[in-house]
Amino acid sequence: MIMARNVAVVIEGPDTVVAGDQARYRVAVSGTRKVESWAAGGGAVTQAPDPAHPDELLLVADEPGTLTVTVRVREGMTQYRGMKSVTAVPDMTTAGPPVSLRLFLHGWGLVAVAVLIIGFGGALDALGTLAPADFIALVTPLAALIAVTAVARGTGDGSRRASGGHGAGRPGP
Repeated sequence: MIMARNVAVVIEGPDTVVAGDQARYRVAVSGTRKVESWAAGGGAVTQAPDPAHPDELLLVADEPGTLTVTVRVREGMTQYRGMKSVTAVPDMTTAGPPVSLRLFLHGWGLVAVAVLIIGFGGALDALGTLAPADFIALVTPLAALIAVTAVARGTGDGSRRASGGHGAGRPGP
C-alpha cells in the first residue's frame, strides 16, 4: 500500500499590507521542492517575481480589499498548492503641505529676508543705481539659496512615515 504524503505549503509574508506599498511573499524551498508559479487575485494588484530571487513574489495592492495569494510548488512529480489570504488596507498617512507652502510655514524668516533683499534691489534698479544685469546677478543666487533650503528642510519629513509616526514616546505636533 502506497501512502501519500500530506505536505503543507506555507506562504511566508504579511497578512496585512498598505495599499500602494510593496510586500514580499516566499515559500520555504528545500531539497527537490521548487516554486513553479505565483498568482494573486481578488482585487486590483500588481505582481511580479523578484528579479534577484525568482522564487519570491513582489506584490503591490492598488486599492484596499481582500486578496488571495496562491503558489504552486513541485516536488519531484507531485505538485502542491498553497494559499494565503491578505488584507489590503488604505494608506492612512497624511500628506504634508506642498514645498511652496512648507517654505512659507517653516522658512518664513528666510522668505522675509529674501523679499527684503529683492525689494531693496528692485528699488535700486528703479532709481538707476543698480544695472538690470546686476539685479539679476543679485536675485538668482538668492532664489537658488531659497530652493536649496526648502528642499533640505523638506527631506526630513519623509522619515516620519518610514519610522511609523512621531517616534516612541514623543508626542505629535
